[in-house]
Amino acid sequence: MKQVFGLLLLSVGLSIGAIAQNTERIKVMTYNLLNYRNTTSWCDGTNNSSSQKDSHLETIVGHVAPHILVCQEVGASGVPTDRLLTNALNTNGTSYWAKAAYTNNSFSNIVNAAFYDTRYIGLKSQDFITVDANNQNLVRAIDFYRFYYKDSLLADDPDTVFFTVVSAHFKAGSTSSDEAQRSAAALATMQHIQNNVQDDNVILVGDLNVNSGFSTAFQHLVDYSVVGVRLYDPINEVGNWYNDYGSRYIHTQSTRLSNTNNGCFSGGGMDDRYDHILISDEILNGAEGIEYVTNSFIVLGNDGLHFNDDITTGVNLSVPANVLSALHGMSDHLPVIAEIDVEKKSIGQTEQSLESHHIRIAQINSSTIQIEWPHNLGDMSELRIIDLTGQVVYRTEPTNSRVNVDVSSFQHGMYLAQLTAPNGNAVVTKFIILP
Repeated sequence: MKQVFGLLLLSVGLSIGAIAQNTERIKVMTYNLLNYRNTTSWCDGTNNSSSQKDSHLETIVGHVAPHILVCQEVGASGVPTDRLLTNALNTNGTSYWAKAAYTNNSFSNIVNAAFYDTRYIGLKSQDFITVDANNQNLVRAIDFYRFYYKDSLLADDPDTVFFTVVSAHFKAGSTSSDEAQRSAAALATMQHIQNNVQDDNVILVGDLNVNSGFSTAFQHLVDYSVVGVRLYDPINEVGNWYNDYGSRYIHTQSTRLSNTNNGCFSGGGMDDRYDHILISDEILNGAEGIEYVTNSFIVLGNDGLHFNDDITTGVNLSVPANVLSALHGMSDHLPVIAEIDVEKKSIGQTEQSLESHHIRIAQINSSTIQIEWPHNLGDMSELRIIDLTGQVVYRTEPTNSRVNVDVSSFQHGMYLAQLTAPNGNAVVTKFIILP
């Protein structure tokens, strides 16, 4: 996430093991389910049948085979998530899907829901926010799920890769009030990530209801004031998406042109990019055990040939016919999918190495640098910064894996940042150039 401040070179250190290079590929899918088990004046059981939606989702999930499925617009109680688990996921002999706990802000009628494949993924903890920084209610709760990879060697070594998935469903609408509520929700999300999320590996998914990447809400996510917390569009398509022909391959709504089931589904054809997967810099660059798989981002069912049209009009060969029919019947949104590679361990290689990790030094502002290392290395016993005369100009005993250092009094030139491992035996040195 961080912009490098100066020249960073790895010097000598005592290795305490070797990290495995083999990986497990994990697929993440986000999907707005369009008032699943939620009745409104325009959507009810007659034009938005939950039993039909169960069958549609079963078909879609069977085709995609995701490891993590995060949904929006699920009815606000524990019953809909239980139903999805039983009727759409754990079907036909499948029994490995589990769900996160249901959360809400006490007044929204639709919520997020998260499901995960327990053969590969575990849920360590979860959190949610319902108010912004000014203690004003958010339209809907924003959920934070802390997952971990179920490495086959967990029984021998409890260390593994953790990552946080954030699910957000921002306010719809085009009024100034709607825009302000989206902005407040986005800012509250980033502040919570900065202050409360333990992991640098962060994935934000959901229906953001923004027409442009230059909207205030979206800019809070990708241009947040703290550089190290910013999120990134993995396909780097931050533009004006609405009704833009050049963005046709990444539009996620609407699956229908005019046949809207008596107004339950939105119409107008494919012309909005509402649904997103954003990732932290650590995932984009593979710095902490998880790396985004290049070109894995897709909008399922969007072949780029149905701009302002129904996805079933004419020919659409992007998915099998039964999956296309299920997508059309399930929602007026399309699912968005991305893949990540997660580092695995191998027998004889369960110990980490300071040298093999990205010990990072980054600029926070003109007078502060930040030194950080992966959480799973634990706290270092000592951090020292040494000038080239050998004088220690800064020393601390870190209490976490990220330290901010005031360098305003430092002279320009080269310094050594030296980290000592908890056992006192392993040392890693980074060279820093302060221009």
